[in-house]
Amino acid sequence: MRKCPICQSGKHELVWSTVVACADCGLVYDHEPAAMDYNSLEAYSLAEPEPKRTQRTVHMLTPYIGKNALEIGCGRGELLAELHKRTAASGLDLSHANVEACRTKGLRVVEGTILDVGPMGEFDLIVLAHVLEHLTDPICALNKMRDWLSPKGYVYVEVPDATRHLDHLTVPFQEFSPEHINHFSPLLLVRILQMAGLEAVTIGTRSIPLPNGDLYPAMGIIAKRGAGHSGVRDEMLPWLMRAYAEKSENKLQAITDHVLKQLNGSKAIAWGAGVLANHLLPRLEGKVTSIVDRDKSKQGRVIAGIRVTAPPPNGNDPILITSIANAPSIHRDLRAAGIKNAIVDCDYLKSQAKTNAAMAGGMSP
Repeated sequence: MRKCPICQSGKHELVWSTVVACADCGLVYDHEPAAMDYNSLEAYSLAEPEPKRTQRTVHMLTPYIGKNALEIGCGRGELLAELHKRTAASGLDLSHANVEACRTKGLRVVEGTILDVGPMGEFDLIVLAHVLEHLTDPICALNKMRDWLSPKGYVYVEVPDATRHLDHLTVPFQEFSPEHINHFSPLLLVRILQMAGLEAVTIGTRSIPLPNGDLYPAMGIIAKRGAGHSGVRDEMLPWLMRAYAEKSENKLQAITDHVLKQLNGSKAIAWGAGVLANHLLPRLEGKVTSIVDRDKSKQGRVIAGIRVTAPPPNGNDPILITSIANAPSIHRDLRAAGIKNAIVDCDYLKSQAKTNAAMAGGMSP
């Protein structure tokens, strides 16, 4: 069983399933180590670029760019390419597909993780965006990153803001997926940076747009070399994450009721084997006949007794899109592929809004 990655305490209180809150510092984390193979996940190697988000990040980082920069977890190189226009930039990523994509753009990228590669040099700016929440030993990674930092250099660390998940709940239990095993508050992100010998210079929050129009809460810290760390405990984070779990359960039940009402007794083909599918499909009382997913790493998995296969779907049953954030793009892909099955969505709030709008339109003069 995993101990608290900040204070190494073995004392914890249950939040939900394998997710616990440290009784000493208040960090919420999964006491089971990560079981995800990020090198094989197409969701990471084929992520769509987000130009506006990248440009905002570059604008924010510009005052801290020196003679060189390193991005750890550089993906397919959208941010790295922009940094490369401004300084000598290098990248590090564990996905072979990502590394190859970056190299075709002429970018210098090393394949591996921060914990298993050798010395990469000394950098004036190091970017670590949406990586710490995935790591079993985040302090070890931060210590190594600090060793690569020039004496007057800066690091930029960005992670999901767990204090705002309750207000931005799109997919039930999404943040308790096997991918995110550390849930930071601003208070605890500052503390873990301090424990790695890094001092916060600026702290800010971000709201990242999702494909369906929802916002994903994140926070970022610019830090430099510093000394000492605070032993402060976060009293609110465990409470907020328990409330998130309770709200997730309520939303999952509402989605279940919404889907069953749309199916009206008929069977369906599920499209998607992500977090929502894993929680929703077992509740659908045998209504799902098959599950398809384009992600090869998910094909072969079993959900609700059904093995996930590759598309196209087999049969004329309605297609249940078991994704909320990516539903618009899946709609487009289905129609572009000439698939004419009826489509059932999981976003009951959007459906309710359409119904209310239609009713209001019908009552207007």
